[in-house]
Amino acid sequence: MKLAHWLMLPLLMAVTLNIYADSQVEKRSISIDLVLDQSLRQYADKPWVVYVFAKPLDSKVPVASKKLTLNQVPMRVLLEEKNFLLENLTLASVDKVTVAAKVTRHGSPHKTVVGDLLAKSLPIDFTEGANQTIRLVIDKEVD
Repeated sequence: MKLAHWLMLPLLMAVTLNIYADSQVEKRSISIDLVLDQSLRQYADKPWVVYVFAKPLDSKVPVASKKLTLNQVPMRVLLEEKNFLLENLTLASVDKVTVAAKVTRHGSPHKTVVGDLLAKSLPIDFTEGANQTIRLVIDKEVD
């Protein structure tokens, strides 16, 4: 075997071990039972956009996000590490998050306007387990 091959062997072993270690770590996820409050039932059949996202307690940037429509609710939404917006900000990168849902008539997740519908969870702590389950009720209309 050539010297270059011998020099590459430790690097290949380190990469292999790192991949194996990553596959043994339990991936984080949040299973969300998303429902619309009875007081807002008049909107249940609307095709408005719903953004469901998890963000760290100290940041506005989501670490996981999914997009659906209001007429799909009630439904179970699964936020996983692969649902990131930025590669370096995932559910794996933080220990505590809140989950929120924003229903928007105008389609933009970036601004909240009169008529948007909202929901927000209590803090979720991944140190208590990698897979969390919550119930999230869309119960507030912006006025």
